Amino acid sequence: MNFYILIVLAMVIWGASWGIAKLISSMTSVVVILFWRNILTFLALIPILFILKEKPKLSYKALSYSILGALVMTAYNYLFFKGLEYGLAGAGGILVTTLNPIFNFLLVSLLSKKRIELVEKFALGLGLLGGLILLKIWDLNLEDILKSGNLFFLIASLAWAFLSILTERSSKHSKPLLYSFYNYAFASLLTFIWVLPYPWVAPLSFGFNFWLPMFYLSVISTAFATTIYFIASSKLGSHVASSYIFIVPTSAMFFAWIIQNEKIQLHSVTGGILALLAAVILHKFKISKSKKSLNL
Repeated sequence: MNFYILIVLAMVIWGASWGIAKLISSMTSVVVILFWRNILTFLALIPILFILKEKPKLSYKALSYSILGALVMTAYNYLFFKGLEYGLAGAGGILVTTLNPIFNFLLVSLLSKKRIELVEKFALGLGLLGGLILLKIWDLNLEDILKSGNLFFLIASLAWAFLSILTERSSKHSKPLLYSFYNYAFASLLTFIWVLPYPWVAPLSFGFNFWLPMFYLSVISTAFATTIYFIASSKLGSHVASSYIFIVPTSAMFFAWIIQNEKIQLHSVTGGILALLAAVILHKFKISKSKKSLNL
């Protein structure tokens, strides 16, 4: 099996999810969308666990990480859909997926109290510049940023960076697929409690315009593509697999153009390229330092 082809497929699927999610972002309350996405993903992961012969057992520490992960993941998905409700899918896909590695690096550096090298400072400055261009800093106005959805995307990127750290630390106590399974189990419970005051059964009458995108987002994009990513990571190594995430911004913009007929804006392309370049530099420098430490 060619795992390189599989992981590219997973990244393209993730990229397309931005334009597809935009189709349903304004059809009902964000909380209602979150509930149905969580429950469908949870149900879709059950047969995958069965096929891969994974026993759904967790230690106390792994369970704690799953509960905390569910809280952060719910916050991320809420911000994801709120951003799409107001903003552009292509711009959101670029902003979140390119700034996430940069936020992740900063958080890890702060938590581990590691000294930031000159190359890393340059990359972070480049990423900051890209982020400011993506946010259209020259039009800086809180009301306009909220209307554009970019502030939601920005905070979502930070939330995803926290989630990435939690996922990495949880790997010491459980397998990634089990962690994901319990994440969605707890997220389903959390959003069910949250959604009770809302008309959460209303989507049952929405038809294919709602349920086809929802099926894609929950079963194909999350359960299927994420499982592919986990399997490829175990075969190729996480440092190789994670580098393929750089495909997501390009595919997000492409599918937003195809699905939403969104115009490719110059500031989105420019800011996205700078932020992407920063993420690549950080990633390459991280691998280089790892290799040097192994040779010592």
